[in-house]
Amino acid sequence: MIFRSHIYDRKDIDDSPKWGGFVFLFLFFILGYLLTDVIESLGKAILIGCALATPIFLYKDWGKKKPEGKYVGELILTGDRFIIGENTVDTSSITDLKIEIGNPKGFKEWGRYTYTLSSGTTSKMEVTAKGVKHQFNFLLFSDSQLKELRVVLEQLYSKGIFVKEFYLGNRTYLFEELGYEEIQEFKRKYKLR
Repeated sequence: MIFRSHIYDRKDIDDSPKWGGFVFLFLFFILGYLLTDVIESLGKAILIGCALATPIFLYKDWGKKKPEGKYVGELILTGDRFIIGENTVDTSSITDLKIEIGNPKGFKEWGRYTYTLSSGTTSKMEVTAKGVKHQFNFLLFSDSQLKELRVVLEQLYSKGIFVKEFYLGNRTYLFEELGYEEIQEFKRKYKLR
């Protein structure tokens, strides 16, 4: 089985929430409240304006697509070889492998009041082979791609290559959360330490 995807550079993307508008709105609300004692009509106008602007700030990102980042190259994974852009890595030389799976492209990521659409490029991989570490983000088109990646991971486990995998922030084994006894059985099955 072959897993194919695209590599993206997300170093310049800031996904943190933007609170400047709410701070600005809160300060205007306080100004309006304080002005109601001095100039009642102006104070009330500012308070009404803040009340009308609140939904705009809350729902301005409704359905907005998150940025993908800069396209870097192709990613092809098999049980024998990883092709990472211009680099080829034989899986037998891998000393450390970490995969963090995020949401696929187009997935609705709900916030407190709104949702945004996932770019699909939040999934990360770190491959260390022959002392060289490759770190990159890759595009996950859909959940069906996970089946292909799972088969590749199974091939790696059967070769005795241990993979640190995380699915949506949780530690997993072949994308399944396991209890202690199940983990020990998994390690025995694939002869992992």
